[in-house]
Amino acid sequence: MTKTKVIIVVDERSGLAEKVAEVLHRRGFHACIAGTAAAALRRVSQCQHQAAVIDYDAPGGETLAVSLREHGVSVVGISSHAVTRERAVGAQFWLPKPCPAVDLVAAVERVLAPSKVSR
Repeated sequence: MTKTKVIIVVDERSGLAEKVAEVLHRRGFHACIAGTAAAALRRVSQCQHQAAVIDYDAPGGETLAVSLREHGVSVVGISSHAVTRERAVGAQFWLPKPCPAVDLVAAVERVLAPSKVSR
């Protein structure tokens, strides 16, 4: 039996966060929403999340990504602004905002996929 993956969606705009969470839910993920970086860190400390979709345009987005990675949470960053190497810290995958739902799901699945290490 496959365990449902828990994803936290972090965006200060609840309408957008709800749309992202709904897309993920339809693909079989359990998605919860946090409106701030502080709320996201509280939720992650209360239950295990496997991945996060973070709006890097929101206050604390970049710092939150680094903190979540330290907790073992995979991170997909989204932004309506250009992404520089300095800004990309913490995210394993980047998407422009807005992005098609299929791209969002593919990015989440990609960061959740077991890494392929050659031996």
